[in-house]
Amino acid sequence: MSEILKALKISEQNHQRYEALPSHKQSASSASPPRVSILMVVTSFILPVALTATWLGYSAYHNQNPKSSSEIQVIPDIIEVESGYTVLPNLPIKTLKTTYRSEEKISAVETIQTFPRGEEGANAETSNTRIVGHATHEEKAEETDALALERLSELDLSQFSPEIAFRVQSMLSNEKGGSPSTEAFNANTQDTSSQDLSISSVKLVQSGADFQGLLPAMNFQTHVYSSKVDKRWVKINGSEFVEGDKINDLVTLVEIKQRYCMINYEGQLIEIPALYDWKG
Repeated sequence: MSEILKALKISEQNHQRYEALPSHKQSASSASPPRVSILMVVTSFILPVALTATWLGYSAYHNQNPKSSSEIQVIPDIIEVESGYTVLPNLPIKTLKTTYRSEEKISAVETIQTFPRGEEGANAETSNTRIVGHATHEEKAEETDALALERLSELDLSQFSPEIAFRVQSMLSNEKGGSPSTEAFNANTQDTSSQDLSISSVKLVQSGADFQGLLPAMNFQTHVYSSKVDKRWVKINGSEFVEGDKINDLVTLVEIKQRYCMINYEGQLIEIPALYDWKG
């Protein structure tokens, strides 16, 4: 019986201990919520004040410095530097040469002064001087044109293409043929004398089949014609020939005309057009 009482006593003590433990935890849990609520109240009060103070400070600083460092325009320093220049001495002025020969003018005036003196003679002398001066001017112009044409005819046209060389020679021939001169007359005389040769000659373009395999190949690369016989020449197969030269053992260059060349092949005169390529 005593053992049962001891057991009940022990169980009651354990029950009391068990009830005392949750009550302590419950009291601790009930005491903590007031602490959390006070912290939240303090935080909710301090945070707006801090934000407001920060905003006011930023506004005051921004008002004092309206432009940020990135928006400030930097004005560059402009330094004027004088450009260097040099002064050169003036070139010496040379006197221009006269285009007319004074000796011819003096001789013309001396020739006119042989007329009788006097009022009528003086008037005649003045008029004759003007006429002679005008005539000498025209003669000078003609001599200048003739000299220019002669220099053009002496140009080395082998550097140009055959078509350009032929056109230049045709233009020079037309220019020389338009002005009546002794050279043109001689050229016309030679043309009339060469008509007899052209009558007995044959044209290679029309009778080419008769000479295929017989007449050697000839490539007329350049054709230069002039009113002067010694200025005429052609380039055949890379070599230059004038009238009378032998192209090879069978062919001789007889005559160079404005638009064709005449050769002699075993006694037969053949006309070959300018810049023609005969394949043989």
